[in-house]
Amino acid sequence: MSGKLQASAFRKNYARHSFLCRAWKINSRQFIWTLQIVKIMVDVVSDHYLEVRGEHSS
Repeated sequence: MSGKLQASAFRKNYARHSFLCRAWKINSRQFIWTLQIVKIMVDVVSDHYLEVRGEHSS
């Protein structure tokens, strides 16, 4: 009986684990995209900020 319970628990955990792996793959791709977008935004904002500061200091 306990062997059957362990087997079903293992199957449930494996299904959950494979689902998490699939979700993580999708999320990691979105995460990389988000990082790239954030990096571009930071570059644009910092360029603009440096320009503004340069105008003020001159």
